[in-house]
Amino acid sequence: VALPKYLRSNEQLILNLKQNSRRHTSHFDFYATLYDIARYARKDNFQKWDEHNFRSEFGEIRGGIRARSLLRPISYDRTCEEMEIPHEYCICEQTWHKSDIHSDDATKAAQLVIVYVNDFLKQKNLSGICETLDFIQKQACEWLLSNCGWEAFNGKYSQDIKLIRLNSAKLIYKKNFRPFVM
Repeated sequence: VALPKYLRSNEQLILNLKQNSRRHTSHFDFYATLYDIARYARKDNFQKWDEHNFRSEFGEIRGGIRARSLLRPISYDRTCEEMEIPHEYCICEQTWHKSDIHSDDATKAAQLVIVYVNDFLKQKNLSGICETLDFIQKQACEWLLSNCGWEAFNGKYSQDIKLIRLNSAKLIYKKNFRPFVM
């Protein structure tokens, strides 16, 4: 990154850039950096090093909470989950593990996916043209653990619904999840 001349003498900023060059970053961070230079760099000669939340300025579509300026400190253990990077684009090491299909977690996950899909169809006024799903039995279940925080279930359920990704902690405890089915 080539900085504007008026920022090149700022030692803390240069240190942040060097450290952040080895951090987990995305194109949203680069956008936030350009925005940071254009909007805040001249104010106070860029001496405020606190983390800046760009959500109110960018909104959800242009990066929101996941965007961090490369000019400000970025944590060394930043995860794909924190950056809201979808599982299929996660670059972290991942391992699938067989799970007991008789476990309560597997049953709850299967039942909640069925409820979620049925509610989604109802909200979109599609329940009249789509079959209502019923939970019959689990046939297989796996869970994914990655070194960046993703946890997921992969299971085969009634009516050949295959769950590709499901964040189990959010699913079971918060019921705030985005299952992908095929």
